[in-house]
Amino acid sequence: MLVFFLMGAFLSMNIGCQKDSEKETVFTPAEAPKPEDFKTDYIPKREKWGFINKKGQLVIEGKYEEAKNFKEGLAAVRLDKAWGFISKKGKLMIPNQYQEVNDFSDGLARVKPYGKPYAFINRKGRVILQDLQNAQNASEGYIAFQTNTKWGYYRTDGSMLKTAQFDHAESFKDGYARVQVDGLYGIIDTSGAYLIEPQYEKIHLPKDQRIRFKTNNKWGFLDLNSNVVIAPQFTNARDFNEGLAVVREYDEQYKLIDKSGKSTNKKTYSTLWYANEGKWIFESNGKFGLIQGDEKVLIDPLYDDIIPFSNERALVLSEGYYAYFDSQGQPITPFHFPLAWSFKEGLARVALISGIGMIDRQGQLAIKAEYADMSDSTEGLIRVKFYD
Repeated sequence: MLVFFLMGAFLSMNIGCQKDSEKETVFTPAEAPKPEDFKTDYIPKREKWGFINKKGQLVIEGKYEEAKNFKEGLAAVRLDKAWGFISKKGKLMIPNQYQEVNDFSDGLARVKPYGKPYAFINRKGRVILQDLQNAQNASEGYIAFQTNTKWGYYRTDGSMLKTAQFDHAESFKDGYARVQVDGLYGIIDTSGAYLIEPQYEKIHLPKDQRIRFKTNNKWGFLDLNSNVVIAPQFTNARDFNEGLAVVREYDEQYKLIDKSGKSTNKKTYSTLWYANEGKWIFESNGKFGLIQGDEKVLIDPLYDDIIPFSNERALVLSEGYYAYFDSQGQPITPFHFPLAWSFKEGLARVALISGIGMIDRQGQLAIKAEYADMSDSTEGLIRVKFYD
């Protein structure tokens, strides 16, 4: 039956360099390398990919050997052995000429030309950076890059922010990036200056005005001025959300604390994690339930799993089937989906006997369940698989 095929398939899923503006490489379709020039072990696939809109209408023909979701108005597609980018109208904007591509992020995409190191191109296909050994996706105006064993940062215009000096560097998020030096972690800001010098075994980016760090195998919290506001005392801790954080002490039980480090009450849990939208998932006797920040129970611990909220809907698993619950803890669908995914852009993928389709936030079928594979809605379009 199709549903068992789907379950198996989806369970298995789920660079030195320098700016050289005088030598920018721009390929036009006429100049692009020919597919027969590529030396690759690529084997054409029977299935083809296209795109539908949120009404289920076909908007881009299913002719691509592989495809990725739309990001910043462009989608990566593979055709005739190579990757390029198309617009939402299906027009080829950047020729199929790359061995590897990443999605566009912050106006740039990381690509790998055949037989060459990584590069970054803009939306017109113009090379901004090239000859890169390795790099993270562009984020907030910056690119973390690797030279030999060290990492640094470029700006997205190709100029240098920090030379390669870190053992590891990560992408910027909300104005900060995590870096590693001599095995210890710190945080820099977008000027390249340290917010926190590398001195901790582990550290996480600021969340809800608090920074989670680990030293001497204990977790604590800093404020944005690098002051210790909750001393390292926990065997495990998670980021603050909605003014509360999950921590674990010596008794291996989890609890919620406020920003001063005080417990919200005397309740403890064997498992506890943030479920988005001011709610937390907890475990009791091997079953899962849901609480609010004041620890009022919204969903009793009766279920095999709960997936965090998205678009004010949570997935709940019971006896091998999923249902959707609203933010008040009330079911909006029965437990009849053997496979289901979180809501994105007001729609959620679900698997039925006939295939994969989509439901709306009221639990009504919005796109007929007739596809062997499909993606979440991204920028209003949905990637779907067809067979020859």
